[in-house]
Amino acid sequence: MAKLRDCLPRLMVTIRSLLFWCLIYFYCGLCASIYLLKLLWSIGKGPTQTFRRVAREHPPACLNDPSLGTHCYVRIKDSGLRFHYVAAGERGKPLMLLLHGFPEFWYSWRHQLREFKSEYRVVALDLRGYGETDAPVHRENYKLDCLITDVKDILDSLGYSKCVLIGHDWGGMIAWLIAICYPEMVMKLIVINFPHPNVFTEYILRHPAQLFKSSYYYFFQIPWFPEFMFSINDFKALKHLFTSHSTGIGRKGCRLTTEDLEAYIYVFSQPGALSGPINHYRNIFSRQTIKSLFPPAVDNPFTQHTHISAWRWACIVLMGTVLVPVRVSCIAFLFIFLWPVAALSTIGRRAQPTKPAKNWRGLMQPTLKFLFRVTFFLAGFLVKVKGKKATRGDARIFVAAPHSSFFDAIACVVAGLPSVVSASQNVNIPVAGRFLLSTQPVLVTRDDPNSRRTTREEILKRVTSNRKWPQILIFPEGVCTNRSCLVTFKLGAFSPGVPVQPVLLRYPNPLDTVTWTWQGFTGFQACMLTLSQPFTRVEVEFMPVYIPNLQEKRDPVLFANTVRIIMANALGVPVTDHTYEDCRLMISAGNLQLPMEAGLVEFTKVSQNLKLDWDNIHQCLDKYAEIAVASKGGKIGIEEFANYLKLPISEPLQQLFALFDRNKDGTIDFREYVIGLTVLCNPVNTEKILQMSFKLFDLDKDGFITEQELAAILRAAFGVPDLDVSTLFREIAGPDSDHISYRTFKTFALKHPVYAKLFSSYLDLQAAYVYSLPQPVQA
Repeated sequence: MAKLRDCLPRLMVTIRSLLFWCLIYFYCGLCASIYLLKLLWSIGKGPTQTFRRVAREHPPACLNDPSLGTHCYVRIKDSGLRFHYVAAGERGKPLMLLLHGFPEFWYSWRHQLREFKSEYRVVALDLRGYGETDAPVHRENYKLDCLITDVKDILDSLGYSKCVLIGHDWGGMIAWLIAICYPEMVMKLIVINFPHPNVFTEYILRHPAQLFKSSYYYFFQIPWFPEFMFSINDFKALKHLFTSHSTGIGRKGCRLTTEDLEAYIYVFSQPGALSGPINHYRNIFSRQTIKSLFPPAVDNPFTQHTHISAWRWACIVLMGTVLVPVRVSCIAFLFIFLWPVAALSTIGRRAQPTKPAKNWRGLMQPTLKFLFRVTFFLAGFLVKVKGKKATRGDARIFVAAPHSSFFDAIACVVAGLPSVVSASQNVNIPVAGRFLLSTQPVLVTRDDPNSRRTTREEILKRVTSNRKWPQILIFPEGVCTNRSCLVTFKLGAFSPGVPVQPVLLRYPNPLDTVTWTWQGFTGFQACMLTLSQPFTRVEVEFMPVYIPNLQEKRDPVLFANTVRIIMANALGVPVTDHTYEDCRLMISAGNLQLPMEAGLVEFTKVSQNLKLDWDNIHQCLDKYAEIAVASKGGKIGIEEFANYLKLPISEPLQQLFALFDRNKDGTIDFREYVIGLTVLCNPVNTEKILQMSFKLFDLDKDGFITEQELAAILRAAFGVPDLDVSTLFREIAGPDSDHISYRTFKTFALKHPVYAKLFSSYLDLQAAYVYSLPQPVQA
């Protein structure tokens, strides 16, 4: 009985959900049946007239009337979409932002553009999918949170922090939600023909008549049929909406002129012009859309938890005992041929070549490609290729995502063995390093503070050279994820400003054995599990080449984000502002059970706005360290903080300062900031990090730290004011010593990894606050 009582709430929720969706689908079917009867009636009356459409190639003159304002475009970074708007009034005046409804566009606000331009900067926007604004293909891109973010980002792009917000119909819905989610952005709110969302939901459930009047909501849930019904009889339904007695304009003097009506027909008669507007309604019953009105939890893209049932384990063990030895034997035999070819193609070559390989080495490439394909086939991979690979003349860089496994090397083979960007230590891996060298790679040295700059310069040299360098394949995420989203792209592929070809990787298998993230299967486990499968499907899709516009060539951040959005839309996954550095934060936060993940996205945006020069900042570490030591553990205010960084006091700097202001008293410990910089500029140099940390907390500068100074280190790390460190101090220093030298501290850390992990976790957490950012863009 107890189990039954526990199950009853979940059962009731399931039943309610089932009834809800049954009602939705029933009403959708009913609306579809009604409109289908209308279609059949129209065809019966006159089939020729039903399918007649007038070609409209040129816009009516009223759409280009200069008295209405100036036509402008802006591409926003968050979505990568280009928005069209018409602006009237002088810049610098208060902003009045106008959001239209359905089926309308900016022209619906023509009277307001003329009326208010003397007092406001009036902007009439084409919403996502309308008019000349970009229209994403997938319906998921029209969820309410996307529409809200559009308005917020457009406000930022226009250089305003708040506005007078006016919305009509569906634009009124968006205006309400903007006022709810971002009240600080709204000076005044005017909503026409749309009630408050909570009131509307309650009213429609209590008044069936309103449910009938809103029946088009349900009709629009059906794929493609609503667009077809709007277009028959040369868009008669659209004309009816604007001119009929029931839905048209009532006042005679205000009705649409023939030219006005033709403007609406022209806009919505363009190919695909109806799908975007109707997609706005296709997410209205989505449970995810309702949830998206609240700040989403930040999922960890760097963990992989594959559940394998007992039955599945039994199958894996049985098949693995046969398949693994056979496949390993076949691959080992193949390596007898593969190794000499790879060795011959790289003999006498430097790890970082300064000029392209000679022609005779290029003759080895077809053989290597064939042997690599056979290797993957023997490992059980069934590779499906979609799209067409671009030539070097069309795109000199491939950008592949999502990056989730070392098996992603399949993309390199399918792309024809282009040069790859890889960590320099990978060339030292036995066998695999030789194969890597055969691609003429661009090598990255992570412990070199100048690595990012030299890598960008090498990529730029190759893609702009007239020499016959191979194309370059880059995984711009720079880290393996679980393919649940696309994390922030590094800028190496986008800084040159040349066309790139996006390459998508998919593993459509019932059991995911290939994903190799920081938390999940080890590399060996992933190999064994994958080799134990009968086969593993892989899809490699070459998308159309993306050619950056002038603005994207100047701004690689915008370029990278636009390509990332395009790839995410094609994959059907979201994007997130996580970066490579977040891996360490995720792991440290998990080990220490700290709720750190929720703040990652917020801090990333703050840091990007600050635009520090991370290629040169490592040179300032010693100077910062001297300042921090001189402070002797004292606190500094935001004025001193800004002075040390030689930056003006701005909103991003204030937000960064607040992240270190643990006690919310307007002061921070500058030593913590310097430790964070040290971790970032020397991510694998533990010696440097320990030396810097020891130096900063050696308050009396005698080369030793006392028990009080050790307590200061750990208090700063974990924010515990009454932390007792006497036992730990005695274990490090010994029973007869009252101080610890750096050498003693380092020796103890090496011999006691538990304490070393505790200290390194502190460093990781500090690194999360100030991790690497893109270069400031030079116009």
